[in-house]
Amino acid sequence: MGGKVMDLFKHIFHVIRIVTVKEYPLSEIKQQIRNKVIGPGDRIRVKGYLSCFAPICEPDTFVPKMITYDRKHDEVHVVSCSPVVRNLQSEEYGVAFLYPQQEGRFEYELENSAERLQITDKNRFIPVVMRKQEYRKFSEKQVEMICSIEDICVCDPKDEFIFKTREFRKVNDWFTDLYIPQYSAYCLKAQSILPDNNGDRKDPVIVPYAIEYQVSCKDEEIDLFEELHTALVKAFVNENSRYKIWHMGEESHDFILAEDPGLKIVYKFDGKVGFYQNIDITDTLIYEQQMMLLEERLLQFKDHLHASIHLDLVYLSDIGMSRVLDIGRYKPKANLA
Repeated sequence: MGGKVMDLFKHIFHVIRIVTVKEYPLSEIKQQIRNKVIGPGDRIRVKGYLSCFAPICEPDTFVPKMITYDRKHDEVHVVSCSPVVRNLQSEEYGVAFLYPQQEGRFEYELENSAERLQITDKNRFIPVVMRKQEYRKFSEKQVEMICSIEDICVCDPKDEFIFKTREFRKVNDWFTDLYIPQYSAYCLKAQSILPDNNGDRKDPVIVPYAIEYQVSCKDEEIDLFEELHTALVKAFVNENSRYKIWHMGEESHDFILAEDPGLKIVYKFDGKVGFYQNIDITDTLIYEQQMMLLEERLLQFKDHLHASIHLDLVYLSDIGMSRVLDIGRYKPKANLA
């Protein structure tokens, strides 16, 4: 009984501690840093949706024009969206991403039905460094927390946080700033976290998951593109496939199927092939089924390749690119401990 009472008082003091720290909307933190109202080391209170998924870098095979097929209307659409990365973790810490509380954080719109991408506040986020147990416990939840502001160890955010689609770079607006001379990017370090269960919803959240391979071949007489094309058709097209698209671009070819418009394959002429699969991250069963199907297709694709062709994994949404996604970049200059 005494233990329950102590736990109750600990919870009360925890809540009091949180509510006595000033709250800042995510969209206003950068401006407050510019105005020197707050800065590195200061503690603030924030609310939002904490996710382990965010578009923070792109594979080489990613092209801004993402071609999709509308089965109902038998139409082809062009959508631009960068794949997400997750599992940005070290031995003790993880980096999650704090989004606004509104829905649609991974949904992007095209301006006036054109190919110009629109980024709104619902798509923007701020990186949050937290201990691994909190990372696992609070990811994909609405939260309220106390954080300290920490500057990110980067030389130039123009080089670090870059996307091929200019408009898409605005997803980084809330935590990068080219005009603060002392530091140009910041993250939050979680100190106290409370879940906001009233804000959680279970609507499907679809994100693009990416896998990319570097392709090499020892036999110079083999036409690499033809071999890849043949293997892709054998692995992904069956006798029931009535519709497939090869989009012939200047630097790459895009391949999609009517049977699975959530999957797109890109072959780039510098010898890389990328697989982009839309997955539902809110339903673990559906997520597992989609990933198992993608894995099965990839195994079939590899089985149909010529023996002299070799694939090296260079990008995976579960870990991103090690060159870009070193967790040390989010590590505050002061010790995290």
